[in-house]
Amino acid sequence: MCYPCSRRKRYPIPCIHPPGAAGPGERTHQLLPESTAGTPENRRLRLRTARFSLGSAVTLCLLKFTVGIFSGSLGVLASALDNVADIFMSSVNLVSIRKAMDPADESHPYGHGKVETLATLSRGG
Repeated sequence: MCYPCSRRKRYPIPCIHPPGAAGPGERTHQLLPESTAGTPENRRLRLRTARFSLGSAVTLCLLKFTVGIFSGSLGVLASALDNVADIFMSSVNLVSIRKAMDPADESHPYGHGKVETLATLSRGG
């Protein structure tokens, strides 16, 4: 420390907490309200979108397989096989959205929202 810094007075910074509140570093085990996953309308929309994505992937895959078999085109059949991966990813998406909507419980006091992030990482891999 330099000479001017060593002569400075150090004042403690008061920390104000409301009565009954947790101090710094203390954990509380209060469950979050069930509305952390959004409004019921938002939940329905997210599930409906995921179901539509899965349904359209299955429909497109079946159409490509049908056209590929009748036309004998290996390119269309290869594209249909690529759509199988899309079906798998849409299924992972639907399951992760459903699981993320689960309310908070004792083992997950902040809810299950991180499941969607983990599913995004798996889809990216």
